[in-house]
Amino acid sequence: MTESEGQGQGGQPSSTVGLKVVVRMLPPELTEDVFRKQVEDFAGDTGEVQWMRFWRGDLQRQQTASSSARSRGDASGSASEGCSRCYVKLRDHEAARKFHGAFHGHAYVTERGYEFRATVSVAPNQRCPKGRKKRDPKENTIEKDGDYKRFLASLEEDSSSQRQPPPPQQQQPPSPSAPP
Repeated sequence: MTESEGQGQGGQPSSTVGLKVVVRMLPPELTEDVFRKQVEDFAGDTGEVQWMRFWRGDLQRQQTASSSARSRGDASGSASEGCSRCYVKLRDHEAARKFHGAFHGHAYVTERGYEFRATVSVAPNQRCPKGRKKRDPKENTIEKDGDYKRFLASLEEDSSSQRQPPPPQQQQPPSPSAPP
């Protein structure tokens, strides 16, 4: 089967290729809660957003990159350096198109007056971590383990032998020939 016959990039079926997008050029001051609220307002309760991971930008790096770009006379510089970004996996291609239309080119203006225009593109890696983790079959079974029971019994024996005072020893009076 070739890519044109239903296989997408990396051997994944073409129906899932392009469902994970990355939103770049977000302001470094933007918090995950604020962006998540914007995405929830866009998606509502439709379940269009299946997974989301936000990476907060580094404000110091952004200021350094923009000041060095200005000193070189380069308006763009490495503008994405220090910006926040967010990876979003959407339910289907229609939801991805709507998301792209809503967020691509959206202008964010910071309190300092800097403007950031978000860009939305297909994420280079389309895989997402699985949400469920396997339960450990040994979890909550230590009380039933034979070795553990023997260990507790040996601790009890040791502690009971230490609690008993040693048998009283008779003190011998000092001998008169021994110096005091």
